Amino acid sequence: MKLRRKLLLSAFLSLALVSNFGVSAYADATNQTNNVTLTPIAQSQDQITPLALGTYGPFYVRPENTGDHGGFIVELDSNQSNFVLKNYKVYGLHSGQKASIQWTFSDFSTGKVLLTQTIGDITSATDYAVSNLPQGGSIQVSWRSLNNNEVVGGTFVQVYGYAYQYILNCT
Repeated sequence: MKLRRKLLLSAFLSLALVSNFGVSAYADATNQTNNVTLTPIAQSQDQITPLALGTYGPFYVRPENTGDHGGFIVELDSNQSNFVLKNYKVYGLHSGQKASIQWTFSDFSTGKVLLTQTIGDITSATDYAVSNLPQGGSIQVSWRSLNNNEVVGGTFVQVYGYAYQYILNCT
């Protein structure tokens, strides 16, 4: 009888956790769905990682010239509107060189740009929450170098859904 109660309690708590994550787990306090945000997550914040959450990558960022570019697609589960750039670390390779990477987040089905943001040197692994995206959407994440510095690094993607590299047609 005690085992049955424990199983029921465990199932109830699991359901409560899953239902809480369905409502933008990484959204800001205003929870505005029209304002996509890219926000660093403090290392001290505890994060619960349920089994349904997947981590994909690495997605490399290694430009050498202005205009070098790349990217990936993030497919959100139907009730999700956020994901995390996990262990993001991009920096200039040589002394005195700095990264300057422009990130663009677009709705893949409409082509609408949701957010464009430039990030400089990040030399220690940092997590960024990307929040308030179209629920269940396909998000095209693109990066482009804004300078001629040789840059190394990359990121993983943590998402309820999946992410994959795409090949750019450069003809």
